[in-house]
Amino acid sequence: MAVISFGSTVDLEAGQRRKNGLSLPLHYIQLLGIIFMVFLILMNYLTLCVNIPTHPWQWLSIVISSVIILPFVTMFIIITYLDPAEDAVLNLHRGPKAKFDRRVHEHVITNLYCNICEVQVTSNAKHCSACNKCVYSFDHHCIWLNTCVGGKNYRIFFSMLIFIVIGTFFIFINSLLQFIGTFQNSSSAISLKPFYSTGKYKIYSTVFNTKEIGSSIHLLIKL
Repeated sequence: MAVISFGSTVDLEAGQRRKNGLSLPLHYIQLLGIIFMVFLILMNYLTLCVNIPTHPWQWLSIVISSVIILPFVTMFIIITYLDPAEDAVLNLHRGPKAKFDRRVHEHVITNLYCNICEVQVTSNAKHCSACNKCVYSFDHHCIWLNTCVGGKNYRIFFSMLIFIVIGTFFIFINSLLQFIGTFQNSSSAISLKPFYSTGKYKIYSTVFNTKEIGSSIHLLIKL
């Protein structure tokens, strides 16, 4: 079985049931989302936060970023590991049947009985073809998380979306202010000029000096 799926749907092996977002195969959209998420987090901490011109505001930016990023990452991990399936499905010791014969059954779920999982389900349950299981209070299958969103993880999912919006807005404002600051002169009442123009980062000035690092690297190359 392929580790990564590049199709519109994820094909599972016969009898396999996707337990959570880490069950193979992973969806390529899921991997792209993780890479983009890591990129934004690193960009925020390694460039935006340390480039703020005055020392107190650098720490404030780091604190605000952490208040947004840490809960988001925690909720992302919880949703990725959580199995939103019906309790009856979780109690099964085998995966559901891989194929559904519409000549025998008109619908997958009939009278609150899933003909694929072969269990009784609740009224709002739906059998997800991508995960090959019945999901409690099914809402939708999220390819960005490679798992279903339902009654067991909907609140966490919605809260995570709120933190994504807040974090994106914070990064946008921070970037905009620093962009405006590049065009400011020294006579401005409020300086927004990024600190990287001085050759070292303010918050790490006692530890790192980019000029000294550059000289050391140049010396090593010569050696």
